[in-house]
Amino acid sequence: MRAARVPLLVLDDIDVDKPIDWVEAQLYTIINARYARRRWTAITSNLSPDAGSLAERRGPHIFWRLHEFVLAVAVDGANLHDR
Repeated sequence: MRAARVPLLVLDDIDVDKPIDWVEAQLYTIINARYARRRWTAITSNLSPDAGSLAERRGPHIFWRLHEFVLAVAVDGANLHDR
């Protein structure tokens, strides 16, 4: 899977789509493979990085894998679409 091998992968708006089993399985496969290979991964989301909202939306397996290797940076401000 190419997404697991590229030096840097950006996953934008991981909270946008509805949590469908196939999407969740693909997302976990990518995140887990990148975790195992120690590859840089940038993820954006409108959800809080705490255990509440992101874990509820993406599921505990994905949340905890992200929690183990993602540096969370919270940015406050207006969304570009809200301007």
